[in-house]
Amino acid sequence: MTRKERQGQMRALGFLMIAVLGTASCANSSGVFQRGPDDYTISASARPVGGGAVSAQSMAIQEAKQFCAQSGKEMIVKTIETKDLQVQVDFRCVGKNDPTIQQH
Repeated sequence: MTRKERQGQMRALGFLMIAVLGTASCANSSGVFQRGPDDYTISASARPVGGGAVSAQSMAIQEAKQFCAQSGKEMIVKTIETKDLQVQVDFRCVGKNDPTIQQH
């Protein structure tokens, strides 16, 4: 392999790393905040290249589910509000045998 070919490969690898790092930070969340007993909220946003509001909503719901699961509970969405590229999910954590789970 010639020096020029190695430089080309290194340059391509550099561009690939920049692309991966750039898209990895396309979505972020606020983390979960407690609003009341078993009532919580989480906000997330994503750039259009990172999937926009659809990706933000998926991220927020997944984090909410994980948050509730840490306490051995299930997550129930109360409301979802979308504005531009940001999503706010209000949710509850309830016991796995809670009758409200059957309603959702």
